[in-house]
Amino acid sequence: MKNTRKSGFTLVELLVVIAIIGILIGLLLPAVQAAREAARRMQCSSNMKQLGLALANFESANKRIPNSYNDELWIKRSGADANPDLHSRLQCCSVQMTLLPYLEQGALYEKISAQFDAALKSGSLADSPDPARAAVIPNGLDSHPYVVDVPTLLCPTDDNATRYLGDPNCFGRNNYACNMGDAATYPSSKGQAARRGVFVNGNVGKTTMASIKDGTSMTMAFAEINVSEILTTDAENEDNPDPGVKTGVAFLTTAYYQVPAACMALRGADGQYVEPRTMAQKGRRWHSALAGNTNFVAALPPNSPSCGYRAVKDEDKHFYVTASSDHAGGVNVCMMDGSVRFVSETVDYGDINTPMNGVSVPDEDWRGPSGHGVWGAMATPRGKETLSLD
Repeated sequence: MKNTRKSGFTLVELLVVIAIIGILIGLLLPAVQAAREAARRMQCSSNMKQLGLALANFESANKRIPNSYNDELWIKRSGADANPDLHSRLQCCSVQMTLLPYLEQGALYEKISAQFDAALKSGSLADSPDPARAAVIPNGLDSHPYVVDVPTLLCPTDDNATRYLGDPNCFGRNNYACNMGDAATYPSSKGQAARRGVFVNGNVGKTTMASIKDGTSMTMAFAEINVSEILTTDAENEDNPDPGVKTGVAFLTTAYYQVPAACMALRGADGQYVEPRTMAQKGRRWHSALAGNTNFVAALPPNSPSCGYRAVKDEDKHFYVTASSDHAGGVNVCMMDGSVRFVSETVDYGDINTPMNGVSVPDEDWRGPSGHGVWGAMATPRGKETLSLD
């Protein structure tokens, strides 16, 4: 007699196969995600190397590095204050904007320059780009130079930076911030605290490679910052709240803003601020030198809260933005010699009860060592520290 049983899978065997496939997928997905993040982190590091190379090329051509505010290359366009309104706009041009020709963005640089020159010639500011103000882009005006996204300035790991690519209603974003030192200050400040970093206000001087006494391999040029999240349809309102510790900036309304511990205390258990008054200002405009858009202060370690104190007078304003990223455990930093390193969020940051506004630095010795540990030491080019990130 012939065996008439047909070959095939039983229900139990099919379920076992499905279970095995599910287990394999579960095992492979984390590895795939880790590989993708490794690639994104490598791209981020490559971007920072390009930024470091651009800085070196600028320094070679100009015998100095760009100023964080009031850079002479822009100020010369205003005709030595012949047009005060245009002069005030040119003061706010960021380091990133100044470096555009060295980032293979010469055409964009020339477009911005031509608009400034046309405004100076005509005496009208109607068509000149204003890096200091938010409401300069009518909806849908995708021809405006400030809505252009510069790929070298974007970290692919930061969703808030990459999700807005090509949106004509949003300014171009920025993930790489200039080192403003270890003391709370405002970009236009002229006091001793404003001299603590590598990128200084043009009104207080300039930085050359020779003036970095601590060594170019021991001094930070740029560090990562997260881009603030847009939470309302008023996309470019800088008072738009962002409660995230990595992405938002908290307002402090008392003198306690001077002490890092006061800001650190605003970190909530859920990764959000316990202080309800926050703003979305981090990394929102690559063209603006104003606090938070293109700069950071090393008073608190990476991925710590950021705080600020706004006042009517610029000299009374004190903002500081901490370095942050979506890479696990820390941030990429670019040193002044062009090398890129990954710095852990657990890096030594010294005494957070030390005032951040330069009070800890005597006026007669603003070149003194940092009170903020290894992290602060890497942010001060003339601090005479012997500390190292190694």
